[in-house]
Amino acid sequence: MIRPLSAGSCTARILLAAASVLVLGACRAGPASATSPLETMNAPVLPRQSQESGISVDAVVVPVRHSELSLPLAGNVGTTHVEVGTTVEAGQAILSLRTPELESAVAAAEATLRAARVDAELQRYSNRVLNAAGKFIYQSGPPELRRVTEARVAQAEAELAIAEGRLAQATIAAPYPATVVTIWASPGEWLSVSSPAVTVADLTAFRIETTDLSELDISAIQIGAPVSIYVQALSETFAGHVVSISPLAERNGGETVFRVTVAPEAISAGLRWGMSATITFPSQ
Repeated sequence: MIRPLSAGSCTARILLAAASVLVLGACRAGPASATSPLETMNAPVLPRQSQESGISVDAVVVPVRHSELSLPLAGNVGTTHVEVGTTVEAGQAILSLRTPELESAVAAAEATLRAARVDAELQRYSNRVLNAAGKFIYQSGPPELRRVTEARVAQAEAELAIAEGRLAQATIAAPYPATVVTIWASPGEWLSVSSPAVTVADLTAFRIETTDLSELDISAIQIGAPVSIYVQALSETFAGHVVSISPLAERNGGETVFRVTVAPEAISAGLRWGMSATITFPSQ
């Protein structure tokens, strides 16, 4: 005897059958995102920077020559002779300390030298005698005294030179024609021995230095090799060539890098120290 199915039992069997069909269909179709082995083999491989388009690295603009100047003496700053941005000649004073003691020492040495010279001159004509014509003449003193006074003059000259040298050490002067970029201390401020006091730079010519050239690429770089220099701030590209390669590696963010210096063939009027640049070394 066949028992009729209830409405609830019939509905459950229909849902179970439908679920089975969906599962079988999914297994036959496979994952929608799967890629065949052939497609994987034919996928394009992006070239490394150093393979096709050359090596492109970050860089920074630097002056061809710059110096941080300090003093061998400590003291309060007395005078700043020029302002930041001033172009100075070699030997021109930029900053001086207050040096009353050193100035007094120079004045004393000058006075000692004057006295020694007068004494030496007197010893040359120290004896007043009457000659055969009945006239008084002056003759030099004993040779021993003359030598003593001449030695005193030489000693006084040496002491003056030492005093003047010490006074000169209290002044920072430009070592070459340059522009004053920074003055680190103002009049009245204390300046320690060897503390940076002034930065000067020759801003008539610039170089471009790499900052992240990997050790993996340094073997491809040669002195004299042509390069392309792009300066972001100017949106300009310059031609240039390699002028130096550092023999010593540096660490940059955990990476080993080498500093390479490039000279641009032409200088733009807008180029400034510290601007960011990109250097491209063409592939060989």
